[in-house]
Amino acid sequence: MKEQYSPYWLTNSFKLPHTRVEVNALCRHLVNVNPLYSTTIDFYSIFLLKYLKITYSNADIFKQQDHIVNLQKLLSNMLHELWVIGETFPYCELSEEKGQWASVILQNPDYIIIKQSVINSELEIFLRPDEKLRSFVFKKEKTDTEIENLSKISPVIINDIKNGRNILLDKFYVTHLCRKQMPYEIRGMGIIPITFSLAMQLQQVMPQSDRIYIENQIKTAIGHPETLIGINKEIWLLKIKEVVAAIINWLNTKYYQPIAKINNITQIPVVEFNYEEFSNAIENI
Repeated sequence: MKEQYSPYWLTNSFKLPHTRVEVNALCRHLVNVNPLYSTTIDFYSIFLLKYLKITYSNADIFKQQDHIVNLQKLLSNMLHELWVIGETFPYCELSEEKGQWASVILQNPDYIIIKQSVINSELEIFLRPDEKLRSFVFKKEKTDTEIENLSKISPVIINDIKNGRNILLDKFYVTHLCRKQMPYEIRGMGIIPITFSLAMQLQQVMPQSDRIYIENQIKTAIGHPETLIGINKEIWLLKIKEVVAAIINWLNTKYYQPIAKINNITQIPVVEFNYEEFSNAIENI
């Protein structure tokens, strides 16, 4: 009988993460401990923002809004998530009194569940309550401060938690931004998983020449700034355009426009990314 080959049954494959939570954890770990990854992610999440320009209208409310949520830091964190694990879930909390976003929280993707309708392409985004939130809701004896904090949580959410259900997030407040490998995929994929096998090899004792070779392979795979020349530069500029377009679309449709509508403002800030200047800056790195 002919033996069938499957990479999933190789010894090294068992050492690699398989669930989304495991993959995300290893991606974060590599960024935290390996300079090859950290410098690349910083380049695509911090340096890249230098070329994102926001031109404000006469309405000062948008400047105040950006200051309240620390927009520059928020966008940097969103880009970081998109490149590292492939998706980010900004959740905007509204202050009805001020007609502004009180804060924008990036939900942990490890606790997010996405379901797609069988009838159409509409997605439903659920939050799986963590143990801390569950313990808080089920706690019998609460202090006055805890009772006050509990009153701020929607009764619908409390009911879902008590009945063991995941929390359905309102799409007015939450957005799913992701880097899809293919259009039919629901969840995103970062730039790091493709290098898991290479990163695993670096843990072994090997000649310096072999180590340098593997490190260069990792640099090319994740678009390290040193490798952005020739055709590789053009490929990564296309990937950058896709991610930046998602960020700009979120700013326009989910961040600025709702506030403009609430306050009867017709003109929102203009958000632009200068690809030419960014491309020229790459050549001088």
